[in-house]
Amino acid sequence: REYTQEDEQEDEEDIEAQRIDDGGDDDGDGDEDEAAAENEAAKETKPWGRVKNYCPVALKERGVLWPGSAELACKYREEVYQFSSQEAKEKFMRRPTVYLDRIVIPPLRVFLLGAKGSGKTERGRELAKELGIFHISFRDHLEEILILKTGKRTDAEDETDPAAEEQGADDAESPKLSPDEMAIKAHLEDGTPLPDDL
Repeated sequence: REYTQEDEQEDEEDIEAQRIDDGGDDDGDGDEDEAAAENEAAKETKPWGRVKNYCPVALKERGVLWPGSAELACKYREEVYQFSSQEAKEKFMRRPTVYLDRIVIPPLRVFLLGAKGSGKTERGRELAKELGIFHISFRDHLEEILILKTGKRTDAEDETDPAAEEQGADDAESPKLSPDEMAIKAHLEDGTPLPDDL
């Protein structure tokens, strides 16, 4: 059913009653910091559903944690669910069990973007170690694609090699690269942007 303002007030009253039962005072003389902390605690103890404030429809259909909107909320079995769109809310309201059965939270994904030399790789490896996830370097991945075909690494433009001139004879023996592989090679060597369809 729709999550109305009355539902929200009722939930806030329940939370306040629980806080008082747990030993909190209700004299109202606390300073602003205490009021802010209480407000934050109330948000955390809102009767969220199994996916917290994320859209269960987006999670089930797309496998992503998409924050829901407070304006698009409903209550199901005394738990509050928020949705990413009106369409998602309508789908959930028609068949809520479809979207709550066997919920699988997607794995953590972190994408680091920055200028060359800004420390993306180093920080990415540190984060991967801290969070217990694996690290993928996009450049290394592109290199691996070419290594499988050519058997050697592509030298970047700023990594000049005195023997590069002599390598010209070796290039004649190099395997023929597909257009996609040529685009990857150009990107790795001189920073040519990769095509959108790659």
